[in-house]
Amino acid sequence: MKMIIALLSVVFVGCMAVITILAQFELVASKSIDIQFEHNDSFLNGALLIPKGEKPFPVVLFIHGDGPQDRFAGDSYALLINAFLEKGIACFTWDKKGVGQSSGNWLHQDMSDRADEALAALKALESLHDIDANKMGYIGFSQAGWVIPEIAKKSTVAKFYIVVGGAISWLEQSKYITRSRLLSQGFAENEIKQVIAHNDLANEKIHSSSSYADYLLFQNKDSVPKGYLTNPVDPDRFRFLTLNRHLDVSKTIENINTPLLGIWGQDDLNVDAVKSYATYQKAMRSNPHNDFTLLMYQGATHAILNAKKYNYHLVEQWPLLTKIAYLLEGKGAYSEGYLDVLGEWANRQLHKD
Repeated sequence: MKMIIALLSVVFVGCMAVITILAQFELVASKSIDIQFEHNDSFLNGALLIPKGEKPFPVVLFIHGDGPQDRFAGDSYALLINAFLEKGIACFTWDKKGVGQSSGNWLHQDMSDRADEALAALKALESLHDIDANKMGYIGFSQAGWVIPEIAKKSTVAKFYIVVGGAISWLEQSKYITRSRLLSQGFAENEIKQVIAHNDLANEKIHSSSSYADYLLFQNKDSVPKGYLTNPVDPDRFRFLTLNRHLDVSKTIENINTPLLGIWGQDDLNVDAVKSYATYQKAMRSNPHNDFTLLMYQGATHAILNAKKYNYHLVEQWPLLTKIAYLLEGKGAYSEGYLDVLGEWANRQLHKD
């Protein structure tokens, strides 16, 4: 009997530990409101998370990075959303076109169109009693670094912007991620140069008026450098690349007059964080009306996680033990201060006179 009691005690303690660990990923919203809005004949659906306290609340709208992201980015937004909710800021995030409950196809969008979509999302919130329509801003991740400057060109309604892991040039970012991938696989510098040169030729096919069939012929060449990814993108992705390969925000960000927080991880494998940081710094100096705060987290990944444990190009590449470590660490998986600064910085902008 004593052994059974002891075993039950161990099981109970283990269960309580699991519950405690998972509880940190529970959203601390007082309620969640389903919101639908229309953009270019598509209907997009999302969730408005309301914090505890007295309404009306300021709100931050989430703009996704690349890929078929649902409203919570596969639950990876939970701790970020809580960082705002705990500061009394509501959060609105929605399924990308063709994902979850949203219609359309996100691969048919350029970044200007995505900016229009983000503005339509903001418009859908303006008449809600829970929301203070005069206190709204955006946070965008990775690819959203090309969307937010487009929003700023089109509208002055947002009170702030936060860009996490934003790149400057689409083509340069493509070269950077290719280089980091090959370096991680042990390729020599001369081999990397050959792959990047071949990538440049492929990009010319995408940039030019070449058809998808021409692109496939190029990808199926017999002679390609070792390390080059020969698997072709599908027609929708090809279309997406043709729409966006020209992007470069180095000049656009110089004209942003709305307060902007730029955040990068120095060990980012996807984006040249050092170059992005320097480009934003230059933009600050060129426009006296710019109100930029730039933060570079040492030893941090593209998502501002601890690079010693979580530095992979994609979350999908995480081994099982890494996934378990993330669940166990929760907030501790992120660079110290990152989650706190999100809500604190946004609140300062919202309460400026």
